Amino acid sequence: MKTKLMNMALLGAVLLSAVACSDPGSIGAPQERSEVTLTLSVDVPTKAIGDPGTSHLEDSAAWADIVAYFVYDNGAVYPRRVTRTEYEASDSKRFRYTLPQGTGKVYAVAFPDGDDVDRYLGIASRTDVEALRTSTLNGTAEEWKLYMLGCFSGISSENFNFSEDNVLQNDITVTLTRLIAKVDVHYDLQSAYEDGGYTQADMLHITFRGLAQGYFFPELNADALASAQLSDVAVLDASMSQRNGRTAFYAFPGVNNSVRFSVEYGVAGAPPVAYDYTATFDNVLERASWHYVRFSMNGSKDSATGSGITVSRTEVQP
Repeated sequence: MKTKLMNMALLGAVLLSAVACSDPGSIGAPQERSEVTLTLSVDVPTKAIGDPGTSHLEDSAAWADIVAYFVYDNGAVYPRRVTRTEYEASDSKRFRYTLPQGTGKVYAVAFPDGDDVDRYLGIASRTDVEALRTSTLNGTAEEWKLYMLGCFSGISSENFNFSEDNVLQNDITVTLTRLIAKVDVHYDLQSAYEDGGYTQADMLHITFRGLAQGYFFPELNADALASAQLSDVAVLDASMSQRNGRTAFYAFPGVNNSVRFSVEYGVAGAPPVAYDYTATFDNVLERASWHYVRFSMNGSKDSATGSGITVSRTEVQP
């Protein structure tokens, strides 16, 4: 009989352990549960904040799934997935779950098409949630433009306090906003031919420097971003007009991005000279923001202006 009781006790412990571990993030979580409601809102503006121009697909949002992370103050993390189909089928955008009682915050990320969302469902710590990163940029410029336009994230403005005694606090809302910033670039070399300034003035290429991989919560990763390595993430060359034009670059926020204009110009009877003009933003770019840089030549005078930039000029040796 004693052996039988011990075996039953052991079986009960195994079953209890299986129940406790069946939900991601349940280790160390409160045992009593409550019915909770999560309201999600994906803010898809037609343009970046402050952009006076027309939309360049900013009204698109090619995200596939939202993962909401219920992060408890005791360290437990409960990820909950909402597919694009489920989100669009819900008029109220309210989703109900049964979760442990306790306090904490909700972090939500809308992952773009092409991301392997399953790998983000195993995250089990606040540190890992706050350090979530995007995919690394590669592929064509158009592919990554669409990818970046599909990145959204947000954190609940208030802490949750799930409890059966106060059901009014069992509702929590998260608004997801666009992650990236937009940099609007204009250039005009046509006026360089006026007043006998130059007989040749060509924009060879425009290079945008920034992060190849961003943080979904850049506001929480300022220290890491301060020492992040920047790279040439986009180059406009063969497809551009050499005289004048406009283009837009998109940036993961949190760093001092720069735009480099590579220009070649000269006068009759002399070999052309080449210069790189680099316009670096004085402040880090923030999410869902708009910035501009304009480069022009009028006669023999060059000029680069923009929203809070410092410009340097370097001669390119042949």
